[in-house]
Amino acid sequence: NRAYVLNNLESVAYEAGKILLEMQSRALSLETPKDIVTDADLASEKIIMTKLGEVFPGVPFLSEEAGGEEKQEGLLFVLDPIDGTGNYFLQDDHWSVSIGLAENGRTIAGVVFMPGKGIMFSAADTIATRAPLLSKIRLQRPMPLNHSQYWTEWVKEEHGGADNDRACAIMRALHRRTLLPSVRNSATASLMEIVMGRIAGHVFSKPTPFDIGAALLIVEQAGGRVTEFDGGPWSVFSPNVLATNGAHHDELLRIIDKA
Repeated sequence: NRAYVLNNLESVAYEAGKILLEMQSRALSLETPKDIVTDADLASEKIIMTKLGEVFPGVPFLSEEAGGEEKQEGLLFVLDPIDGTGNYFLQDDHWSVSIGLAENGRTIAGVVFMPGKGIMFSAADTIATRAPLLSKIRLQRPMPLNHSQYWTEWVKEEHGGADNDRACAIMRALHRRTLLPSVRNSATASLMEIVMGRIAGHVFSKPTPFDIGAALLIVEQAGGRVTEFDGGPWSVFSPNVLATNGAHHDELLRIIDKA
């Protein structure tokens, strides 16, 4: 029952977000060999995994901090207890709690909660995107490409500089053809800007499952278009993704291909 799943995901995301807001002003950065992690990340993750584990026993987790198996068969919870930890730590409000439920690598239900902005988004493969605290879901009206804004992300480097070189090349290409491309350091929160009609799209050359496990379905179910860079269908494990309001999507794919 997709409605039952969404209701539970929303409830757990709200509970985690409430704790995160309480902890934000005093969050402690922890020593880690990878990206910045705070004690709040771990507190949020514990709440989410404990609560969902009670309601959906036996469904495994793939989490930003705790890890897990990239299971492409059966059910899998994919979660990021704070996407945009750097923003959170710096007292910005552009961060989110992201929880997706995937089946055979495809998201079937997802929630993105932005506690700092007080907005929650959710969708299922059979339920259109909803955001109870917004007056309505609306994508940005189509505008000329040079008047359309697309955001992107820096990436986690694993290939001696090639990954960041690719991200920079895409940023340069967007800068030449579109309006003031930006990086806001929280992919899930940035993808919700499409749903709110504030930007035309988001380009991500090397996402992780935690970045897209909920957000892409929410964009799609709000009427947006999501593909990999080759124009093919996306999954939780896609190596790259383009999400747009539908306008200029194919042209963006050509721009990215030439970048």
